Amino acid sequence: MTLCYLLNKFSKKFNHKLTAFIIDHKFRPESTEESYKVANILSKLGNNLSDSLTFPLISQQETFARIERYKLLARGCHERKISSLFLGHHLSDQLETVIMRLARGSGINGLTSMEYISQFPIIRNIESLGINIIRPFLRLTKVKVFFYMINFILIYHYYYCLE
Repeated sequence: MTLCYLLNKFSKKFNHKLTAFIIDHKFRPESTEESYKVANILSKLGNNLSDSLTFPLISQQETFARIERYKLLARGCHERKISSLFLGHHLSDQLETVIMRLARGSGINGLTSMEYISQFPIIRNIESLGINIIRPFLRLTKVKVFFYMINFILIYHYYYCLE
């Protein structure tokens, strides 16, 4: 939500179109309800929402879920001619990536971390060609991102809920 809020401000200031993708993995019972709440908030901010991305209902392990999520995002970007996909990865995600690679026995060359700007990291298919992934929060801690989120919530409630 923090990334969406900041990108929303940027897109309005510079007259860019912003499309938000919400993917419900259904890992938790409350995830579908949360997805609807996020969609409601984003629509009130004036964002275009994708309603065509659905997650397959088969056994959902983390690796499979990550690969499928990137496939869905690549298809959504390709269909809408979106060339830059912003993701909310933060410093903790960055550290987790390096630790996971270390635990899998990656050599020194395999211990790379996520980059700020890159091509799709997992899948290489025709739909993902020419799409950049941008991760603006990689140097921010989860606490700092949370701080920005609290500010967003206060601003959101002030403008939209106190009317």
